Amino acid sequence: MEAFAWDKLKKIIKMAKKNFKNEEVSVVVGMIRDSFARDRAEFEAFSPKYSEAFLTELSAKIIEVETRTGTKVFLAQQKALTTKLYEDVDSLRPKLTRLEGYLFLAKGTLNVAAADFGISAVRKKMSGKDVEGLLDRLTHTLQLVGSNTAALEAVGFTAEAKTELESVKQLIQATNLEQNLKMDEKEAGVQSNDGLLTELMDMVTEIMDIGKRLYKYDNTEKTGDYTASTIKGRIRHEGGSITPTPTLPEEGILLGAVTDKANDKPMLGVSVEIAEKELLQITDEDGEYNFDALEAGSYTVKATMEGYVDTVIQNVTVTMDEVTELDLEMMGM
Repeated sequence: MEAFAWDKLKKIIKMAKKNFKNEEVSVVVGMIRDSFARDRAEFEAFSPKYSEAFLTELSAKIIEVETRTGTKVFLAQQKALTTKLYEDVDSLRPKLTRLEGYLFLAKGTLNVAAADFGISAVRKKMSGKDVEGLLDRLTHTLQLVGSNTAALEAVGFTAEAKTELESVKQLIQATNLEQNLKMDEKEAGVQSNDGLLTELMDMVTEIMDIGKRLYKYDNTEKTGDYTASTIKGRIRHEGGSITPTPTLPEEGILLGAVTDKANDKPMLGVSVEIAEKELLQITDEDGEYNFDALEAGSYTVKATMEGYVDTVIQNVTVTMDEVTELDLEMMGM
């Protein structure tokens, strides 16, 4: 749901396995531009290339990219759609809890075991914000509800309750489709301006590299202003992101990438689970996963995929207000 053409820019700007969310990329660019403007005299002392004209060109490119691709408008639309989508998803929770109660009362009269209705699987998809997976599992649940209508109605489950579940599913489907269509539209706009975007990101990547070289030994605090992982932590904890993930004082972030041990290639579609919290993430095309706003503590992280040996890492510590990175390798069977 979140992958679109900004991923190309993420690959340019991120350091090894550092992943920015799509909506954060323009924020990152702006932060680096501001740091460069503050330190420009020191950059120019390093090389005359970094004159006032370089800053002017960089600022102009940022404005042009945002104008051509409609970044701010798009992000505002995506934020609204995402908010609505997760509100619809959350509205499922009480309905699923009630359905579980009727399954308990109807045990022995159902044509399958109550566990086979897959409500726990639906909840896992909800926790992992895997909308497509949620819709698939919810469809399975509703099919079994339909085939057990008589048994469920005998203990008080009503046709109206089933209709409510189906209505929520349709709302989620509609919003998810709208979001995907807008992403397709955005991707077309980004691709049509590929040259301009590449020029901008080349400038930004160069600034990050020189900035770290300038301040690596003399001013480590400034080095963070040009380091991808530090910037990422700041925008997620300080609200710099356009759509920041709320982070409570006792929460941190766990993220990383999954690779095939045989060839070191990123693995798409791996299930990464935090057993203690029943949280699940599916890796993207870069093999990356990201658990935002995770309560500080020690966890067991498990990666599974058909055809591979499960990878289990125990005692992974997530620290308050910090980003914990955990890269995983998987071996084929």
